Amino acid sequence: MNRTAVVPVSDLRGLLHLAGRRDIRLYLNGINVEVTKEGHAVLVATCGTALGAVLVEEAAGPGEAFSVIVPRADVERATKNNTDEHIALSAGALGGVAFTPIASPFPDWRRVVPAACSGVVAQYDPELLMLFSRAAKAFGTYPDDRERVRKARKAGTVPVGPALRLSMNGERGAIVRITHAPRFVGVVNPWIHGIGRAAWVDRPAWIEDTTR
Repeated sequence: MNRTAVVPVSDLRGLLHLAGRRDIRLYLNGINVEVTKEGHAVLVATCGTALGAVLVEEAAGPGEAFSVIVPRADVERATKNNTDEHIALSAGALGGVAFTPIASPFPDWRRVVPAACSGVVAQYDPELLMLFSRAAKAFGTYPDDRERVRKARKAGTVPVGPALRLSMNGERGAIVRITHAPRFVGVVNPWIHGIGRAAWVDRPAWIEDTTR
């Protein structure tokens, strides 16, 4: 199959922040690319606890659908010092970098993206949220905060916050959106008390005033 899609370099760079590194689950160590019969492409990366997906419309002409997992190292090689806005991708090459696809099947990532969020407050690993923040920077320039706040105040609305938008969902995965990258959607799993790292922290004893 010789079908080729053309995708933004910034999308690949952004998703690299959410891809696994040397994980024993091999399918996590790369970016999954799905190209539909209509020519749309969906790029997906996950480290197992955070996930990001980007839609690239009209990335290719009509043809046979295919999917491929491009290894992380090859994505890094193809995008490093690349000054082009877009890069060609096929089942065995990314730009001028030939690669061997990761043979492990990619998980059914769509089922972990909630159809709606409950709004129930939860706690999240700051390191995971930082991955989304780095991805947001890779996707492009932040909106001008001063102009955004000025327009919001003039309209009598509450100014939006930073580039990330988090829709909390209790003990289930929360949706993450990026204001200046509307084609992106992410999911981050919450901390659950008693599972993994502790979700609660205590006030240290040294805070108490012992001078009185």
